[in-house]
Amino acid sequence: MSYILDALKKAAEQRGATATALLRSPAPLARGVRLGRLPWMVAGGLLLLNLAGLIYLLRPTHVAPAPPLPPPRTVALIQPIVPPPPPAPTQVIEAEPPRAAAPVTPLAAPAKTAAVKPTTERASPPRSTPAPDPRSAVSVPVIPSAPARGETSPKLKLEVLSYSEVPAQRLVFINGRRYREGETIDGGPKVEEIREDGVVLSEGGQRFTLR
Repeated sequence: MSYILDALKKAAEQRGATATALLRSPAPLARGVRLGRLPWMVAGGLLLLNLAGLIYLLRPTHVAPAPPLPPPRTVALIQPIVPPPPPAPTQVIEAEPPRAAAPVTPLAAPAKTAAVKPTTERASPPRSTPAPDPRSAVSVPVIPSAPARGETSPKLKLEVLSYSEVPAQRLVFINGRRYREGETIDGGPKVEEIREDGVVLSEGGQRFTLR
């Protein structure tokens, strides 16, 4: 009997050792399982990191607005002003003004005058009129004279004689008055012709020269 009891004790002891071994064996198994999952965990972590990086790169970025462009400048092109060419000089020919007649100044009569007897002249043929002289009038000093004795004309005094080639411009001053050719002296003879050396008068059909 003791032998059976010893055998049962040994069997019980063996069962207890096996159960203990069985209870202790899961720890290494769990550790092996953990070690087997580690590569997958690392791969998953790397995958998550790559996915996070991809999402970061693909996310919309906030683009700053471009600064407004300045308004276009309007530049006025200033063309140089070219002055017009000066006009060609024109030659102006001024007409020579007509020469005025020389002023007639009365000449002072000499202190003593000799009575000159008028000379009776025959009617002479008309002289040819020469070409007009540029000088419009020439003042010729004259010697006053009086008609001969026995004539009814008053005493005539030739004061100024202005002779010109143009008959209309000839004139004389007798007794303080002006006369031209064809005019009659008051109460006296008629002025027939004004010459350079005197004036030809006519009265009563007679002609005489007053100098």
